[in-house]
Amino acid sequence: VYLPKAQGDLINSLVVEDAESFDRDVVVFGSLIVGVIVFSAITSTSVTIMYTQLYTNAAQTLFAALMSQDIAFYDNAMTGQLTSRLTNDLSQATFPIPTMVNSLLANTVMLVVGTFVCVTTSWRLTLLSFTFLSPVAY
Repeated sequence: VYLPKAQGDLINSLVVEDAESFDRDVVVFGSLIVGVIVFSAITSTSVTIMYTQLYTNAAQTLFAALMSQDIAFYDNAMTGQLTSRLTNDLSQATFPIPTMVNSLLANTVMLVVGTFVCVTTSWRLTLLSFTFLSPVAY
C-alpha cells in the first residue's frame, strides 16, 4: 500500500532534479521492494506449513476413526473405495483454506498500512472519510 506513495516521491524527485532526494527515495523504494519480497516469502511458507499440518492432523483423525470401526463395517466396504474417499474428501475439504488465509492476511495488512498512510498524510481527511464511509459500510 505504501509502494505507490514511495514511487510517486521517487518520480517527483526525478522531475524536480533533486539528486539528494532522488538517492534517498531510491533507497526507500528499494527497501520497500525487499520488504515486500521477504514478507511474501514468510507468508507463503507459513501458510504452506499450516496447511500441511492441518491436512496431516485431519488425515490421522480420519484414519483413526476408520480403524476404530468394527469388523462388520469392513465386510461391506471395499478398501480402495475407503482410501479414495479418505483422500478425495479430505483434499476437497482443506483445499480452499490456503486461499482464505492468504486473503485474510493480505486484507488485514492492507487495512492497517492503508490506515497508517492515510493518518500520516492527513489525519483530518482520514477522520472525515471514516465519518462518511462508516454508514456506507454498515
